[in-house]
Amino acid sequence: MEEGFGAYGTIHYELKDEFGNTKQDVTTQNVITNYHDAVMAAKMNNSLGSVIAFIDFGKTAFSTGTAAETGMNVGFQGDSRNIVSRVTAGGGDDNDVVCTVTIPAAEYTGTIQEAGLFLTSSTSDMMCYAHFPDVNITKGAADTLAVTWTITYGAS
Repeated sequence: MEEGFGAYGTIHYELKDEFGNTKQDVTTQNVITNYHDAVMAAKMNNSLGSVIAFIDFGKTAFSTGTAAETGMNVGFQGDSRNIVSRVTAGGGDDNDVVCTVTIPAAEYTGTIQEAGLFLTSSTSDMMCYAHFPDVNITKGAADTLAVTWTITYGAS
């Protein structure tokens, strides 16, 4: 018998121009960080009340993107972490956590190569990390970026 909890995630990015036309539609995988594992253990012990609340992006991804990452490698100067607009359990699977956010025009303008989900707006408390150095998402000043980040716990 195979046992194990296992957590993994996927991220869907849809980049649209100022007229609502899709410029890029990309799905990538993420890394569950060591911090995420520690927070989940604390939650199981009912000792931590925080939930995933913020997303951030970086210009230059870490070369490997391991579970030891705690923040963005090279962030966007002047842009602060965005509040995740919706965190829900579910969809068709009760073991999924789905985080969504839409980044408006004029924020995170440039090439995006990494993303992270965080508990707070400023500390090194990254829960999940994705790097995609081979897929450049280039966001223009008038573009919006819709992100759907799904974290699955166990078999789905």
